[in-house]
Amino acid sequence: MLNRGVYALHSYNILIVGTPLSLAFYQVPVNTLHFLSDDVAWIWFFDREGVIQTTGINFIQDLPYYVALLFAFQRFNERNWGIESSLRNSQRQPASFELEFPESSALPATTISIDPTSKLYEQFCLHGRATRVLLASTKSSCFLGTVNLSSRKLIAKIYWPEEDRINEATAIEHAHSTLKNSDLKKHLPTLVCSMDFPYSTGRIRKALKIGAKEGGTKSRVLRAIIAFHHEQMSSLRDGEHLLSGWRDCFECKCLVS
Repeated sequence: MLNRGVYALHSYNILIVGTPLSLAFYQVPVNTLHFLSDDVAWIWFFDREGVIQTTGINFIQDLPYYVALLFAFQRFNERNWGIESSLRNSQRQPASFELEFPESSALPATTISIDPTSKLYEQFCLHGRATRVLLASTKSSCFLGTVNLSSRKLIAKIYWPEEDRINEATAIEHAHSTLKNSDLKKHLPTLVCSMDFPYSTGRIRKALKIGAKEGGTKSRVLRAIIAFHHEQMSSLRDGEHLLSGWRDCFECKCLVS
């Protein structure tokens, strides 16, 4: 299912009303059930944009088509099954994995180690942004300005924003530019690197000629952002410092909005 890990892109159901019999041939985030009491099957496709349901397939009268479908499933690779292999380690265990980020204007190509078990924030949902914030680190002796990244604690934000919204990395850079001469700049996130994965929920809908519902969610892209780890405001135990920090954050929002 979609909440098994950050690597889950989508999942499938094969639904036939009756008694369930497992048809999950692969250890992947797929909830695939096969039922025997009826002779019509429906395929359900789940991703962060919503659900796509096929018309019923009569696997008795249309047996060749149904067998062709099963053969197609048999030939799926990990991406087809809904797994982003770069977001889990090679042993397929809940342990740290390394993610390669491309070169940017501020930083050369960098390898970031992300720990999926050290969760700072997790949003449980079947569709939407599904934001996860995880602890991260790097052994690369790269410098962001005057800061050696290997000496700093980092965070990784992995989420599914809508494609037509402004990129959060761009918004952070704009905020830093706006507050470059202000003491409030210290409260802004310090962006290290970011990238979009080559996966969009709109691709399958475009192939099937399914338009976005009016007022509904739009196509989403999988994005990862690496930033410096900042202490939470709740760590300020002194009331005066807590109030000062809250006021600074409020002023930041007013100035960059």
